[in-house]
Amino acid sequence: MVSPKDFFKNRCDNETDIAILDILYTLRGCTPLSARELTSELQYHSPTDERTVRNHLDCLNESGDIRIVKREASGERRRAPEVCCLSDEIQAQLNEYLEKKKYEIRLSTGWHH
Repeated sequence: MVSPKDFFKNRCDNETDIAILDILYTLRGCTPLSARELTSELQYHSPTDERTVRNHLDCLNESGDIRIVKREASGERRRAPEVCCLSDEIQAQLNEYLEKKKYEIRLSTGWHH
């Protein structure tokens, strides 16, 4: 089975970074997530606090793995939270990796299309 998580494990040493990237990939068709929303999602993987998630997001942003942008302001206070998603570059590299792995599996099983 081809897994995006394998790609992230090859890129990152840290389990929290891998989990963040995996969540962003899994939810890529949805609205980008804030640090608070990611922290909530990460609770299913391992307990972590929002400050730790923010630190990891800053590092992933600096490395070019994710993009951090402002979401449209909402709520009573009209705050515009920062949200993140996979960067276009990492998304392209991941898609290439997944296609290559699928092709390798097809070749190894003798299935040609």
